[in-house]
Amino acid sequence: MLKVDKVNFFYSKVQILRNISLRVNDGEFVSVIGPNGHGKSTLLKTICGLLTPISGSIKFENKEIIGLPVQNIVDMGLVYIAEDRYLFPEMTILENLKMGAYSRRARAKEEENLEYVFHLFPKLKVLSKHFAASLSGGEARMLAIARGLMSNPKFLAIDEPSFGLAPNLKVKVFKTIDEIKRKGTTILLVEQSIITSKCIDRVYALEDGKFVFEGTKEDALKNESIIKLFLGT
Repeated sequence: MLKVDKVNFFYSKVQILRNISLRVNDGEFVSVIGPNGHGKSTLLKTICGLLTPISGSIKFENKEIIGLPVQNIVDMGLVYIAEDRYLFPEMTILENLKMGAYSRRARAKEEENLEYVFHLFPKLKVLSKHFAASLSGGEARMLAIARGLMSNPKFLAIDEPSFGLAPNLKVKVFKTIDEIKRKGTTILLVEQSIITSKCIDRVYALEDGKFVFEGTKEDALKNESIIKLFLGT
């Protein structure tokens, strides 16, 4: 479904992504892990058209998407959920959700998708008339994911959904992401840790802008270099 081939990206003269190749098959849940500042968020932004690589290829459903406007990429079904959330604080939760359904492919399923996100996040339904500015960190993260789902995605690219959340909220968020995956949405997730979700199919480990591991979650948990990278042992 997604194929990234030999992508290189620079901020000014500093190389951030180094010859990155990655694949995500239809229906898979793939996680990119790695320490802060090593290129994970840059990779997602490059895949989703927010940044343009200096070289390489990114194909979604066999179509080259480098250089396409972000709106076109969203219309194809590839949706980015940012770590920073980018909510509209002076709009209600319901208005924020409806902003997620602005694309042509999403408008036709707006009511169906609204029912679905209220099923996943019942608290958002209760708070639907409240302003987004009034939400807690965990509620804001739920709204960001729900708004992404309102875009009727085939593929979700999610950037560190657990960032800044209390442990119990992290568990809730990842249970929800697992449910989204089980419904059939393809997911590429960026996180610092391996232990995030029960439904992850494969893991890539990113260090200093290049992949140092690719394999199953089980293999990652047994890999000495991965353990050293994350635990320092």
